[in-house]
Amino acid sequence: MSFVAVDAIDEAAERTKDFLLPFSLGTWVRLAVLGVLTGTGLSVPVPPVPSAPEGSVDMSTPTAAFSAGPTDLAVGGVLLLILAVVAGVFLLSSIAEFVFYRSVADKEVRLLPRFRQYFVPGLSYLAFNVFFVFVVLAGLAAAFLPLALDGAASAAFAVVWVPLLLISVLAWGVFGTVVHDLVLPRMIETGDGLLASLRFVLPEVRSEWREFAVYLVLKLAIGAVLGVVTLMVAVPVLVLALIPTVVVAAIGSEILAAITILIGLLVAGVAVVGVGVPVQTFVRSYTLVFYNELTA
Repeated sequence: MSFVAVDAIDEAAERTKDFLLPFSLGTWVRLAVLGVLTGTGLSVPVPPVPSAPEGSVDMSTPTAAFSAGPTDLAVGGVLLLILAVVAGVFLLSSIAEFVFYRSVADKEVRLLPRFRQYFVPGLSYLAFNVFFVFVVLAGLAAAFLPLALDGAASAAFAVVWVPLLLISVLAWGVFGTVVHDLVLPRMIETGDGLLASLRFVLPEVRSEWREFAVYLVLKLAIGAVLGVVTLMVAVPVLVLALIPTVVVAAIGSEILAAITILIGLLVAGVAVVGVGVPVQTFVRSYTLVFYNELTA
């Protein structure tokens, strides 16, 4: 019996080769930008901390509402700026997920038009991730609550809660993969919203759960192999790039040594990003081929 997830590997490799070859610097650079945005985990944001409800400030103390001095306002402004930048990066990362999938599907990378096109879907995916992380953190907090009790409760926690916690984390990880690998391509294909696409995808996963299980295992294996390949390229490049640092440091020039370190790290970073282009393109091609076969 042949599994779709197995057959999709060869087709994904062929699609990746057709997309990336012959070499085009512009295509690789644009894919590298998408890879940096989507390949760092930025698509799973940290849920925001809710602000204090109205009326929570004690107005009976005159200084409670007017104690902020220029320094406090400056610090608050910096924090708001940092929060805005982080939120913007998370939003760009969520939109880039759609743009990367669409670029691989079309074998054409158009950044600005696609970012405008998928702004609303990216915003909905960001909202899902915020809710997703909030639910996971709330579940973890509830699971570890017995640790605050006595020793007997802690022992019961170790016996009962730890296995349940591991199962829950695994289940949430599978659900997140369903959304990222199947729901997003469905949204791109049909233009439906996230919830509508999720309602379509879940029955397909339930009916073809063996196929999806094989896909998960193979994707983990492929990711591990490609991760090792990336390290095999990045580490030698980093070592070669930092060799001049040792020479300069031996001479005794600390400034030149620092500059050389920065250049070496930059070269290694470019090498990692460059290797990441075919790696991430193949992984997304594999996901799209599997999605097309699963939902055909």
